Amino acid sequence: MDKPSAVRRLVPLAAGLTVAAGLGAATLAAHDLYQAHQQQQAESRALSSLHALRAELEAELATAGRVASGLAAWLGVEPEPDEEHFSRVADQLMGLSVPVRRAALAPDSRVALVHPLSDNLGLIGRDLRGDSSQTLILQALAEGRGGVKLGPVTRMDGSTVLPLYAAVRPFEQDNGSTEHLGEVLVALDVELLARETGLAPASHGVDAQLTLTQNDEESTIGPEPDAAGAALRVPVQIPGGEGQLRATLPETGGGWLLPAGGGTSLALGLLTAFGLRRHMALKAAEQDARAVLDQLSDGACLIQEGRVRYANHRFRDITGYPEYELIGRDFPELLDPADRKRVQTHTGELEAGLPPMGEFNLRLRHSAGRSVYVRLNIAPAEWHGQPAAVATVADMDQRLRDAARLAESERIYREIVESATAVVMRWRPGGELLSLNEAGQTLFGDRAEFSEAEPLWARLEPEQDAPDALSLARVGSEPESYPTSEGSCLDHTGEPRWLVWNHCPLYHEDGRLREILSVGTDCTRQRNAAGSLRHREQRLRAITDHAPEPMVLIRADGTIGWLSPAWARTLGQDPEGLRGRPWTQLLDEAERPRAERLARAILEGERESLRETFRSRDARDKQRWLLVHLAPAMGDPDGPALTGMLTDITDQKAAVRELELAGLAYQHSPLGLYVADPEGRIISANPAFQALVGGGAEGRRLEHLTSGRERHDFHQRLTDTLSDGRPWSGDLECRRGEGPDDLWIQHTWLAPVIDPDDGLTHRVGIAEDATEQRASEAAARERTLRDPLTGLASADLLQDRLVHAIERARAEQGQLAVLCLDLDDFGALNQRLGERETDAVLARVAGRVKQQVPDCETLARLEDDTLVVVLERLGDPAEAGSLAGRLLQAIAEPMLIGADEVQVTASLGLSLYPDHGVRPEDLIDAANQCIPEAKAAGKNTWRQFRSRGPTL
Repeated sequence: MDKPSAVRRLVPLAAGLTVAAGLGAATLAAHDLYQAHQQQQAESRALSSLHALRAELEAELATAGRVASGLAAWLGVEPEPDEEHFSRVADQLMGLSVPVRRAALAPDSRVALVHPLSDNLGLIGRDLRGDSSQTLILQALAEGRGGVKLGPVTRMDGSTVLPLYAAVRPFEQDNGSTEHLGEVLVALDVELLARETGLAPASHGVDAQLTLTQNDEESTIGPEPDAAGAALRVPVQIPGGEGQLRATLPETGGGWLLPAGGGTSLALGLLTAFGLRRHMALKAAEQDARAVLDQLSDGACLIQEGRVRYANHRFRDITGYPEYELIGRDFPELLDPADRKRVQTHTGELEAGLPPMGEFNLRLRHSAGRSVYVRLNIAPAEWHGQPAAVATVADMDQRLRDAARLAESERIYREIVESATAVVMRWRPGGELLSLNEAGQTLFGDRAEFSEAEPLWARLEPEQDAPDALSLARVGSEPESYPTSEGSCLDHTGEPRWLVWNHCPLYHEDGRLREILSVGTDCTRQRNAAGSLRHREQRLRAITDHAPEPMVLIRADGTIGWLSPAWARTLGQDPEGLRGRPWTQLLDEAERPRAERLARAILEGERESLRETFRSRDARDKQRWLLVHLAPAMGDPDGPALTGMLTDITDQKAAVRELELAGLAYQHSPLGLYVADPEGRIISANPAFQALVGGGAEGRRLEHLTSGRERHDFHQRLTDTLSDGRPWSGDLECRRGEGPDDLWIQHTWLAPVIDPDDGLTHRVGIAEDATEQRASEAAARERTLRDPLTGLASADLLQDRLVHAIERARAEQGQLAVLCLDLDDFGALNQRLGERETDAVLARVAGRVKQQVPDCETLARLEDDTLVVVLERLGDPAEAGSLAGRLLQAIAEPMLIGADEVQVTASLGLSLYPDHGVRPEDLIDAANQCIPEAKAAGKNTWRQFRSRGPTL
């Protein structure tokens, strides 16, 4: 082969190689362009879905925020609603948002009211400051930083919720006030929120997760995005925090564009590269068109050849279809069958270049199968260089729903205004009254009563100028500052009232002041109550300052906040010098740990109160006893505290000890002790008295314990004595049983207990068994009154009986005789026989004399050998002489003493009453004077006393 022919053969080969290389480069470039196009298209669809989802979430959260703020505003006007009123208003507001399933009022961050009450009872009393993030949110609200704040996702009564918090402040305060009444909690059910917005299950064509960030703490709603693929993020506006929607875009795969070889491959590569370049240019125009459509507030889609080529997120929301189901779909299929024909005709005319027909109303078919009323406008457009049409859709259903929601909001507003206890009115700056709620009409009368001649403020505040409309407008231009006024006014009856007003200016669109909304709170009762409270506080201060018992206020840190002046009187220490010191310094050092532990238990809620006895020391270091009574102090502005009373019980404790000792003595006394009521019924008796009476003393009367042989009026006279306040003592004959041996002598001391008003209240008795003592005393008395040798009456008994005998004789005007008998030669007889035998002679003589004297008469031994006989009721004095003879004769009879026969005689003297004396000693002396004369007359004879000398 020649060289030129070889070259000619190599030229096509080289050209082919060059073309192949160019084809490969073009193919690679086309592949990269195609991949970028696919990825960009997928990212655009995903972002569009995320924006649609964001709009749904923001709308739902904004509605829930309005529910919370509306409820908080109502509570600012009505700060203390009852349960029924709160439930009615909360139910109306919750109807604005489907996911809002519960609402609660939490004064001081603790839930007091909740709606609905069923299934939410566990919330009552719950402290909203459950964790650190919620505590920070509530703290920010209390400090006035923000009106509504979204909390982290949490569990509440078995369901997952997203809480919204709104601060409650008094309406009469301006927005810059730090007064904070509590919080409103509105809880959104997370599952309902996800379903209503299309977050889960995904109804926007993308799986996304909502991330919420509050105070550097994150919480999520929805599934975790796939880690592989490009991450997409869309910010979401949430109340009081940050939100973000996150999704993952999978990598778009695709095959390589490989050359088939030869000229075909070259052509294919060139065409592909050219087509892709043209496609990218068209794509840029398409993106511009999409951006324009995405900016529209109404739904919009691009139609070409009767099919949907692109739909913005609002159109997807109206139809309920995700983007991937709309693209390529016949547009008439989205319409109600009755409207399809004219829309098909209209879109065909537009693509043919005919002028637009304008807008008209029709119905779209929602993906859920329901009809959506819309206003449709179709206009001509160009898409990828070809005729097309743009359809804009205004959701009439949404507008109707918005109008209905607005009407419902206005209705709720009217109900809240009409049900509010505060005065709510609208008025023009000149004083013309536009509206007045029921509370205002009740207070000031019907609004028809006001006229131009008597403007509003002339009636409401006659002593003050009407508020300056210009100043209201000037202040009202600052959105966070509303002017307030306070003053007295007259109600419809002419009675003075005191109201606090908050004025809110309302403006026209051009900025001119239109009207003023004023809310007035009748604080007459509060002002009166405040004045009353001040008077009560002054009285309470006077009471505490002059109270006999010290009072103390203990702070949460255990220091003394206040100590009443009574402490100085009680323990002699200055109370002012003890303020700020630990309260346990009031007690003995050994008692302080126990006291501090018990007080801390009350502050921590482990005990309700404290009532304990502690030792203390006064200013002289003398031990005292204090009864400490502590309880929580209610409503102390400085936080938890204790209040209590410190009672000095030193004297009482000593008295109690004395009573204890007295009780021991009472129980163990050998004497019978008892207490009876005024009628003598025994109330209490010690064991010794129970033993005396044989048991069962309680409930028995004293008169039932005696033998019954006392005088019939004895017990009444005893009661009279005690009622006069005089004690009584004496012997009572008592009976333990029915036998003769059951009688015993009770010696009793009775003391009365006298009340100045009620008189005799109790009888206190001491009793002992005196039976043996009285028997012993009787025996001793008998020994004293009887001669132990002869058994005759002693000189003392003779004296007593003779006195009584003289009294009877005087009373009867009768006579009596006294005979004194003396043994003759008694001394010689005693020497001869001895003392023992002489005593036997005396006893024998006494027996013989006793036989001659009647039993009713008195016979006594006056001296060793002298016997005396008293003869009462003497009818004839000769009877005394006759008895004297018989006595001498009986005595002279011989007697046998031992083995010896003894004969004694006696001389006798006789005196008569009243002839010889009227006193016992006179009669005895007169009879004794006759004895020497009888002995001188030869003994064994008697003589009678005569005033001129003794005679027979």
